[in-house]
Amino acid sequence: MMHMHPSSAAIHQAISRQAHNDSVGDGISLQRRKRKERKKTEGTPQNVYAKWIRGEIDREAACLELPFTVMLLMSFATLAISYVGQDTVNLVEYAIVTDILENANFAWAYHFGHKGIDDVNSYADFWSWTRLGFYAIATPADYWYSEGLAQAVGQDGYDSLPTKMQYPGYLRPAPIRNDYLRYNRIIGGIRFRQQVSEPAYDKCQYVPGTYSVIQEYLGKKCTGLNEYELPPDQFATETLDDPQRIEWLLSDVESHETLVQRLLDMEDGCVSAHAQNRTCLCVWCAENDHPWLNELTQRIEISFVSFNAQYGIYSMTVVNFWFNRAGHIHKFVNIRSTWAGLGVRDTSVLVVFLGSGMLWMFASLYVFRTEGWEIVDQIRRKHKPWYLTLMDDYLSFWNCIDWVSIVIASIILGLFMELQFQVVGVSESLFGLAQVSYAVSGTMPEVSLYKNSTETFYDQVENCVTAERHFRFWLSIYPMVLMMRLFKSFAAQPRLAIVTETFKHAANDMFHFFIVFASVYFCMGVNAVLFFGQDSLHFSRLDWALFSCWRAMQGDWDWEDLNQIGREKAFIWFFLFMLVMVLILMNILVSILMESYAAVKSAAEGADSLFAQIMNMLRRARETREGKRVRLQDIEDALLLDSEQDEQAMFNNPRPLLPQFKVVLDRSDGSPLGIDFVPANSVLLVQGIEGGLIEAWNSHHIMLEVRVGDSILEVNGVRGEAGLLIEEMNKKKELRIRLRRCQADQDATATLKGMRRSSSRRRSSMGSPSGQPTRTRSKRIASFEPAFLMDMVQGIPEQQAKRTLKNSLAADSELAEEDLEPESLEGEIGRIMERVGNSILCSGWLHYKLEEYDLDDKEKAAVLKASLPPAEEEEAGLGGSSGSGGGGGG
Repeated sequence: MMHMHPSSAAIHQAISRQAHNDSVGDGISLQRRKRKERKKTEGTPQNVYAKWIRGEIDREAACLELPFTVMLLMSFATLAISYVGQDTVNLVEYAIVTDILENANFAWAYHFGHKGIDDVNSYADFWSWTRLGFYAIATPADYWYSEGLAQAVGQDGYDSLPTKMQYPGYLRPAPIRNDYLRYNRIIGGIRFRQQVSEPAYDKCQYVPGTYSVIQEYLGKKCTGLNEYELPPDQFATETLDDPQRIEWLLSDVESHETLVQRLLDMEDGCVSAHAQNRTCLCVWCAENDHPWLNELTQRIEISFVSFNAQYGIYSMTVVNFWFNRAGHIHKFVNIRSTWAGLGVRDTSVLVVFLGSGMLWMFASLYVFRTEGWEIVDQIRRKHKPWYLTLMDDYLSFWNCIDWVSIVIASIILGLFMELQFQVVGVSESLFGLAQVSYAVSGTMPEVSLYKNSTETFYDQVENCVTAERHFRFWLSIYPMVLMMRLFKSFAAQPRLAIVTETFKHAANDMFHFFIVFASVYFCMGVNAVLFFGQDSLHFSRLDWALFSCWRAMQGDWDWEDLNQIGREKAFIWFFLFMLVMVLILMNILVSILMESYAAVKSAAEGADSLFAQIMNMLRRARETREGKRVRLQDIEDALLLDSEQDEQAMFNNPRPLLPQFKVVLDRSDGSPLGIDFVPANSVLLVQGIEGGLIEAWNSHHIMLEVRVGDSILEVNGVRGEAGLLIEEMNKKKELRIRLRRCQADQDATATLKGMRRSSSRRRSSMGSPSGQPTRTRSKRIASFEPAFLMDMVQGIPEQQAKRTLKNSLAADSELAEEDLEPESLEGEIGRIMERVGNSILCSGWLHYKLEEYDLDDKEKAAVLKASLPPAEEEEAGLGGSSGSGGGGGG
């Protein structure tokens, strides 16, 4: 007899459960993957429809803003580029800078100057460069001839050559006084000024406890550190704090010899003047009995203003020398230029500038008007304080971008007006200087008065070029804001929005990535400062090192500069930096963006292209002109009017919207309608309902129930006259009746109430056949009171009403679909685990049964063997194998 294992009952139960679960497994799988469905309701909820309409209006407006923004960008680009004329300004500035860097030479041997401005490394070098190089090219006294001409033509021939050339049409021979580079005129002269420091012992960095000894040992005070100990940039040249020791080389009213002597007095501090018993021409040196340049000097600025009449450009050239406290001299030449007004521009450029400027101004005013009206409209629609309306409903990222563009446009316009006023002031000052000059007046002006006028002119030029710099700065900011406006328009088109949506999709990953990136990058930057800072200027400061590291990531590095600390150490740092920052982290960043791009692009596969969207907008515009549809804005205005101008109520109202109030009744068999109505102008007003087809309709169509006070507008396409409507109602055929809810026809309802029932009631022949008085009924709808779009929106076609309601509901259904979440799998995972457990039990049960069957076979064999005689046992094959002795006995 076979014995059952004690757990076999449980195993049988498990098998039964497993079989049952297998029978319903398919249903579980489908149920798990089924998305949450929207509750079925008749009609489209108004809140869904209103939000869809608003979204469509916003998307259409944003899409229409794309060509407008492109036009705004192009008009501004034309305006800015045509006015600043960077190509022409660069020509003038490049010529001056090249002349100073290449031709202002000293350390002359024969006709070749071996040193330039970059070789100025001492006080002596500075004065040699100033007197022999810079001043010689800035104020040429005579016409220059080629090298070795005296030997070629002979000394007599060379001496007979003219020092000035009288060109045809020139009032005076060239070079005219203060001519510079032949086509520029230096106005007034050249200004020298400097920034100095005050010496003090407390500015010295002594070892504590050794102050008195070290002071006596050093023998002089310290001047403190310069603001620009390291090489300065261009911005540092545009201002000079507390200028002192101002000296002028007034080349307009002073002779060449006088100006050279002034430079000599500035260099030696009037020592030669006292030795020669003459007046010292350096004003500051005469007062202080000291050279103009000494160890207290921090910065020297040599500047002059030139006017190029060929182009109409003022240029202020500034040559700067910074004397840091390590003993090095930093040099920088900077030029700031501005046009001498709109009148100096070419006619073609001026026409383009004025045309694009007017277009840009009108476009900017249109943006301001649009945003202003939107604020007013939001405040008017919202039933709450204006500041809450702005904070809750108006302020958004894109609206802020619009206002930023308006503000920057206003700043640009204001700075342009200020610049023009400054240019006018400079031109008037130049006119005053020209009037008192020797060339115009015929008499040499007094030096002190001319100096004062020149100082005023230079101050005005400085203010003018500063205003021009501010103007160009805001011009460069504005295109970035327009770029953000373009992204606003791109967001309305799914395919154009792929770039911005990619960044949104990857924002979380990129945020965490940049934490790692910034940490590693900062560590590598600090390591670079410690590694290379003492030997390489580009890594001497942390901010400079971070800039240099970024340039290295983009492929711009100087291996010779890095190699100064040793090839092995430089290679180790460079190898680790490139491996970690470029090969690993940058590729991770690219992979993050590409993954998000692929996901966003896949989601936009089914979206309309820009061309399809444009064609759809053109279709809407064409149908609107043809009267086949109404504007979406008209629909929203009608919904808002129905909500008593309360936008929040409009968006929160869940009542169902239906295209129209239409009743279809089959009266082919002559059944009574069971409705009393009275004509009122072009409609029939329902007075009573009793039985008949209307009662049956109301019992089956609770949302389209016909009530007392409703207006019959159309019957089988007939409308416009009450008599025709009555005639059509009397016909025995299918009736398609379009009604209007009584709330939507207040004027007709008032007419009905004003009429006396005894004189104005007209009972239709299709009324109640029993002759009983008609009873009215007003059954309250169980859910929501429906609204009818064709009654609310004047002139909306039926097809458009149906299409927009259907599209809004479909769009909301897509948004309402819920993705599969881990929590929704909890029950299924439990069932899977139960199946796994049951499978384990089944496997154990099968193993037990196999062992049981094997044991039963062995027991049966043993019993059979014991019951048979030896001979039969051998015949049955149950005995053991016979031995060799057994064989012999046989």
